[in-house]
Amino acid sequence: MKKIIITTGLILSATILTFLIYFNYNPPCFGLGCTGDYSFQDTATFTAPKSKLEIVITTSGFVPDGADLGDGKGFVKMYSTNIKTDTMFLKTSPENIDTIIYKGQTTPFSCSQMEKEKFYDYLVSVGYKELNKNEITELRDAMTFINYGHKAGFYEGQTKYIIVGEHKRQQ
Repeated sequence: MKKIIITTGLILSATILTFLIYFNYNPPCFGLGCTGDYSFQDTATFTAPKSKLEIVITTSGFVPDGADLGDGKGFVKMYSTNIKTDTMFLKTSPENIDTIIYKGQTTPFSCSQMEKEKFYDYLVSVGYKELNKNEITELRDAMTFINYGHKAGFYEGQTKYIIVGEHKRQQ
């Protein structure tokens, strides 16, 4: 009888230990995103000091299970740091500025990573002056890369020309 109790105790202990180890690496899922997928939301601020511009980016998206990068959409508010009424809004995706809303006009836009200077050229064409091309191209990257999710956005110490400000992320 003593052997049966000890054997049963060992089997029960081994079973419990196996379940604990399994669920530690494979947690059960009872809702949305059960494959390990997750959504993200970020808000970040960047300043281009020489160009006197600041942007506030709000993005949200989805990162597939096992992936480092996801797919999100961003909304950017860009304004002059010395003229607060001169505001531009942009809609962005991971690799592109898709739409520009400025002075009541909505303009479809395409400014991929291979055409970084196109955004600079657009700003000059609508009357922005004294812009630093390096800052504007880095701002363009900040407003598009953040749409990949947490691993792709710029953080303090990762930019060369622009200043990273407040950054809030939710998962």
